[in-house]
Amino acid sequence: DKKTTHTDDLDTYLPLNRLQELQKSGLFGKLSPRFYGAPTTYSQRQTRDYDAPAIFNWCEEDGVNIIILIPL
Repeated sequence: DKKTTHTDDLDTYLPLNRLQELQKSGLFGKLSPRFYGAPTTYSQRQTRDYDAPAIFNWCEEDGVNIIILIPL
């Protein structure tokens, strides 16, 4: 939503502060040590065949159990 999401406020599109608060409250164990993303200029085939498997492999390496993908 271009009217309510902007780069001036990171929490409007990547809520790191809220996630850290939830982690500190004990809702979940820990955040991943890195963030994952895929270019939005590719086709669905490119995303399915190349980007998604790479992200999956990184999540396995980092011991991630749950991932929330946020479209930008």
